[in-house]
Order: sequence, then C-alpha cells, then structure tokens
Amino acid sequence: MMFLRRIRNVYYLLKERGLGFTYRHLRYWPLYMRHNKRIVDMFYKKVPMPYYIEIEISTYCDLRCIECEHTYWDEKPKLMSLDEYKKIIDQIPSLTWVGFSGIGNNLLNKDFPKMLEYSKKKGQYTEIFDSFCKMTPEILSKIFDAKIDKVYVSMDGTTKETYEKIRVGSNYETVVENIKNFTREKKKRGTKLPLIAFHYIVNKINQHEMEDFVRLIARICPKNEHIQFTNNLHEFEEIKDINTKITKEQIKRVDKVGEECKQTILWNLNTKADCNKVTMNNCIAWAMPYIFVTGHVIPCCAENEANRREFQKKTSMGNVFETPFREIWYGKKFTALRKMLRSGQTPKVCEDCPVYQKCENRKC
Repeated sequence: MMFLRRIRNVYYLLKERGLGFTYRHLRYWPLYMRHNKRIVDMFYKKVPMPYYIEIEISTYCDLRCIECEHTYWDEKPKLMSLDEYKKIIDQIPSLTWVGFSGIGNNLLNKDFPKMLEYSKKKGQYTEIFDSFCKMTPEILSKIFDAKIDKVYVSMDGTTKETYEKIRVGSNYETVVENIKNFTREKKKRGTKLPLIAFHYIVNKINQHEMEDFVRLIARICPKNEHIQFTNNLHEFEEIKDINTKITKEQIKRVDKVGEECKQTILWNLNTKADCNKVTMNNCIAWAMPYIFVTGHVIPCCAENEANRREFQKKTSMGNVFETPFREIWYGKKFTALRKMLRSGQTPKVCEDCPVYQKCENRKC
C-alpha cells in the first residue's frame, strides 16, 4: 500500500513540479530503504555529501506543550536569518530535500516564506511540521504559493480537554478549523500538493484517544497521506510521569480502526520493542544531519527532545557558521562517528538512541 502511495505521489510531483524536480526528489527514496544492506553499504562506502537535511529556523514558540523540551528550557529564543539560511543551503549543492522541524514555530520567523522560495528555486523538496494553531488563511496562502511539498500537523489529542491540556496555549477549535481550511484551499486551487500528514505523540494523557483520533482525521481531512503515532523520543526528568509504552494490543486496535476508516497508519520506529530494532552498525540516520538555529550540526534529529541542548552543542560535529560544512562532514568528528557506528560501537551522542539498538544489547 505504501509503495503504491509513493508511486502516486511521484505522479503528482511530475504533474505539478516537473521532471527535473521529481528526479531530484527520487534521491530521497534510499531513506525509505535504510534497512536494506546494499543501501547501508553504499552510504558508508561513498559517504556522499547530504541529499537531505533538517534545519531549525526558529526556537521561538508561544505554546507550552507539556511533553516538549522547549517548555523547560532557559535558553534565549533565536531566529535564523534569511542570509544564514542561504549560507547553509549554498554550502550543500547536493541537497534535494529540506525539512523544517526545529524545536520552535517556523511560522514565527517572518523570513520563512522566503526560505521556502529560495529552496524551491534550488529544486529542493520541502517539508514542515506545524501545530496549525497559527495557520491563518493569509499564512496558508503563502505556504501554497511557495509550493511546499508536504505538511505534518502535530496534534496530540482528539478532544478539546485532552488536546489543550497537552498543547498548552493552543486552541482546539482553531486547529480543527485550520485543518479544514487547508483542505478547502487545496480543493480551491485544484492541486494535490502539498501532501498533508498527521503526527501524534502518545503519552498517558492521550493514549486512550488514539482510535478516536483516527476517526476524527478521517472525518475532517480524509484525503491525507498518513497518520503517524510515536512515543516521546526520550524520557527526561520533567516528563517522566507522563511517558508511556504503546502495547501491541493498542497497535492492533488502532490499525483496525485505520482499515475501517481507510486511513494509513504508521508507527514510528521508537514504538518497537528492542528485539525488533535494527542495530547501530546499520544506522544511516547520519545521512540526514540536523542543524540548530545557532549553526551547530548534530548527526540526526533523534538526539532532540531530551532536554539537553548544551550537551548537544558541546558534542556537535561543528558549527556551519564557523566552519565550512564540507569540512565538518568529512572532518575528524563526523568520520569517527561513522566509523564507530559501522564497527558496532556506540558513540557518546548515540548512547540513548530511541531508534536503533546498541549491538552489545542485541536480544533477538
């Protein structure tokens, strides 16, 4: 089903973005096959400059979500400037995909539409995570005009009570209406893009609403790409009381509702039991580095949401505003990290990886 969906999406890209753009986007497909031995071997052998990166352009956020590390920071918020963004993009000519998924609200950066425009001129596929609480008709129009390719709606509750208890500062009715507006705008413009998907972080407060969430989305936005459920990436002190495990029985029930409602359900890799996780010597998550608003380059996004920003900066691979990215990518730190991973060792920054399993802990 997912393969057919991807083929369909390629058709949409060909029709609306053209052959050249679609060809460049297909370079992203190896990440769908990141557990394929040939793909893994290729990345470790050739170590090409990145085809994909994630960039944090804002650490400003006016929500106080109880599960998010941002709520418990004492770090001064910052916006990435348009010039800084261009400096990063220009240093990595191999880029075909850019994800805007920072620990902050992208829409609070007034230069965000211009950043999208710049990446689109470079032929890059663009993707954004957003809470949709600030997605006004005016901003929505700019998003469509900029030809963003995929939008993830971060929504962690089915009812007003649960949603607003988790996403403190947001408004349930506003978010639901903004999702409906997105669907209307898409229909009005007669376009299949951007694709829309939903992201639901499971905790003790909203765990009982997973099945109803699928029903809600099937009602207000039936033509979506998928609904993805995930645990918090890390358990840190401030959220330890709300962390939970997703049981196999719950997964079966949610999948069944997905089938009944004709919705595609995805489960993030961190929801799997350890014995089903791939070992670190097959990790190529480093092929999609993550760049902080400050310019610090970390190996991947799975380091985030642990509420240890200073540690991440100190153990980063370098700072792209101080050192050319190519020197960071092929430098001592990144090379050592890749070598350790490939040999089955666990780098310090990967000690608490929520996605891959340490080779020495292999149980199955």
